[in-house]
Amino acid sequence: PLREFLAKKPFFCAPVSSAVMSSFFWTDSMSLTGAIPTQLGSLTGFTGQFYVGINNISSTIPTELGNFENILHDFSLARLKLTGTLPTQLGRMSELTSAFRMYSNKISAMIPTQIGNLVKVNS
Repeated sequence: PLREFLAKKPFFCAPVSSAVMSSFFWTDSMSLTGAIPTQLGSLTGFTGQFYVGINNISSTIPTELGNFENILHDFSLARLKLTGTLPTQLGRMSELTSAFRMYSNKISAMIPTQIGNLVKVNS
């Protein structure tokens, strides 16, 4: 199976197939625009690092990203232009042991209590 995706200039309009990627999804500083596709939530077997940071993405956070229930390391949507609220579904990532990053966005409202399920996160 595909274990890593490190894009030089990706675009988010390509279909994402189900759990074929398991260790690394990184689109840092790629000048991406638009919305985070809900199809990324179909990577239900994803366990590695998910990093979509430092881009010009301006959308809400898809609730489907809560399907990353088995993610272990580094979930980051930092330094984007995300709006809206944190989906309660993100609290299902209870196996996450390292960084949950959401800083430098335009997220409003209170942090949902379900985020408290991320008790294994150490940074």
